[in-house]
This record gives sequence, C-alpha cells and structure tokens, in this order.
Amino acid sequence: MTRFGLVVVASTRGGCELPWSFSSFGPYVPAMSEAGEVAFQATFTDGRSGAFVVGARSAPRAVISGEGQLAAVVSHPDLNASGDLCFYGETVSGARALFLFPAGGAAPCEAAAPRPGWGVGSAGPTMNEGGEVAFRTERIGQRAGGGVGVAQGEGAREVYATLEGEVHGLPLMGEDGSIVFRHDEPDGSHVISVCGPQGRLDSVVRSGGRFVSLGRFPACLASGGVCFTGTKRGGGDGVFYCLDGRLEEVVDAGVTFESIRGALVDGVGRVVFYATPRGGTLGIYRGMHPTNDRILGLGDALLGSVVVDLALNPVSINQAGQFAIRVALADGQEAILRVNGR
Repeated sequence: MTRFGLVVVASTRGGCELPWSFSSFGPYVPAMSEAGEVAFQATFTDGRSGAFVVGARSAPRAVISGEGQLAAVVSHPDLNASGDLCFYGETVSGARALFLFPAGGAAPCEAAAPRPGWGVGSAGPTMNEGGEVAFRTERIGQRAGGGVGVAQGEGAREVYATLEGEVHGLPLMGEDGSIVFRHDEPDGSHVISVCGPQGRLDSVVRSGGRFVSLGRFPACLASGGVCFTGTKRGGGDGVFYCLDGRLEEVVDAGVTFESIRGALVDGVGRVVFYATPRGGTLGIYRGMHPTNDRILGLGDALLGSVVVDLALNPVSINQAGQFAIRVALADGQEAILRVNGR
C-alpha cells in the first residue's frame, strides 16, 4: 500500500505474488471490473504479450500470445463482473480481430468488422455486464473514415460509419446497450453521439457553439446521461454532464488548472479527472484543490522513484469508484496501480 491508498497490482520489478515476470505494460491503459478485478496488457522479455486479470479475492489469470490464432495482444483488455474478457489481438495471419473469452471455460471466439473492406480499429474495446462489446472500425488502406460496431459472441453489427469523418477515443458500452462516442464531421466539427439499444443515433453535443473542442473520451453516466470534457468558447476547460438535454458543468478549470485532459465517472456521478494545474504538472484529481485533491501525477514520488508517465481513461473505473492507473517511473520501473473508492 502506498500513499493515497494506491495498491500496486503488478510491477516490472515483481514483488506482487504473480506467476509472471513482465517487461512492460505500455502503451495501453488498465481496466477495472465491477468485481474489483484489474485487467491489463503486458509483454514479456521474449516478445510475447498477453491480457492479464488480477483481483484481490480471485486467482490471477491470463491469455498469452501463442495460444490458438492469437499472435499478439494489441489493446487494453476489458472485462465484466462475470469474468468475460475481450481485447484486440493480432492473428497469426497478421490481421487485427476482436477476441472474446467467455467466463466459465467456454470456447473463445473472434469477431471482425461487419462491413466488407473494413477492419477492427484502434483504442480498444469496452464491455458491459451483459457481455456486449463496443469497438471501433476503420476502412482498410484508407486514411479517412471510421465506425463503431457491437459484438456479442462471433456476431457483429454496425451502429455508425462515416467515409469522410473520423471516430476518436473509445466507444463506451453502457449497461442498457447504448454506446457513447466522439466523432468528427467532414467539416471538422466535434460531435458526441449516443446510439441507443434500438439503433437510434442521437447527437448529444457538438463544437461550434458553446464549445471550441470536445474531449476524445466521453463516458456514460449510470443515470443514462453522458460525461465529457470540453474547451469553452470563452476560454478554459471543464467537465460536463448532459442528462435529459440539460448541460451541467461539474468541474471548471477556472484559475486552478491550465487544462483538463479527460474525466472518469463512477456509478453515483463522482468525477475523477486528469488535468494540469497552473505552474504544475499533469496529475489525477478527485477535487479542485491542486495539492490536497491530487492523487498522483508527473514528478510525484512513488516506489522509490519519480513518476514520468501515467495513463487511464473511462474504461479504468467501476461503479464503486475504484480505478486503475498505468505508471512509468524514472528508474525504468513500470507498474499497474489500483485506487480504491472514496
């Protein structure tokens, strides 16, 4: 246990009672399940990679490249409380596919992009408690165009596609089957949209009016709304909720922060955000005080060294407010950390 209640889940220096020795956890973020398990991608010194799951009350488990058609794990993994696991993998033929590993020992399966000439995109999948998975798609061999697909088992369907714009960040799968994601129009406008469980696509907010730009990683609120970051027309960043058509600013950078890069939200609407305070370095915060509410950031002391890199996004938090962070330290050590809820 370290300060602020951070728990070291895995480290490239060992010491976490795990049956593996890791060389790196980058560049992907860890994910946090509703059961309190942390899932992360890692590589070994021999070049193999895998998706690993570690929980305080369960035996650690892994899917490692070289098994079946899996040649490499190339995204963060995500999982649900039942133990279903998903991630992007490179197959032995060199193609990228969505791999799904059901809980209970059922046979794993692969899902491909539902549109001919398109492939599985970047940034990694997200999964809900029902085992539905949202993932990005992209046009093979083309610079423009992107989409969002949904998979459950081997079947996949398309919920959004654009030939000229782009999809950014994660398509986040909600518990009711709705998906929230950020995409760009051909004119460069930023749009955050929600595709409902019946396939209806609604734009929640777009740049050009109140906002100059919108963050790439919106999140789902348990109450059915959307949480996102944006830069306001008059200047300054904020974290916003949009619920039933009403827009509420829940974090205002004001005079405290130079910028807000992203936000995570738990099941009761509590926000964790990563931001840079004026005159300071990027950090993770649970409130507006630049010192007292800072959980961890660049330049902070940790594990006998200093933090030089950190990563998390909306897949890294659960409804109880537990979340996970990937960190790199100045002495070359890398670690996966768990932060318990309030």
